[in-house]
Amino acid sequence: ILTEPGRSVLTLVESTDSEAGSYTCQVSTPLDQVAVEWEVELVAPATIVHLESDKMALVGSVTILSCEAVGTPIPEIEWFYNDQAVEQVPGDVLVAEDGSLRLLQVRLDQSGPYTCQATNQFGSDSKILNLGV
Repeated sequence: ILTEPGRSVLTLVESTDSEAGSYTCQVSTPLDQVAVEWEVELVAPATIVHLESDKMALVGSVTILSCEAVGTPIPEIEWFYNDQAVEQVPGDVLVAEDGSLRLLQVRLDQSGPYTCQATNQFGSDSKILNLGV
């Protein structure tokens, strides 16, 4: 806390979850008292913390490409194949609620680079997985 005549500044550096919450600034004089409350919410950009760089799959098998990302708010996961957004195809290609990409009957033409992109309002991260079939 930096205190100078007429002002006080609270600075949170490298904050942790325990520092999130309500903060109150109270000013008192012999004649009056005023309090203002702020809600502090921690935010963090999307960051991919786990994605295999290479994966092998057998033709006709079910293959799950998992991409684990963290951030606050929770990041949205999007998949790209050869720089094109992966479209869900019922019975063939699904993006699960956890963000993993499920290829339900792998084909030879599905081998190649898959990009996982995690995004929230504070940033995005992407990594590439090479699928060999």
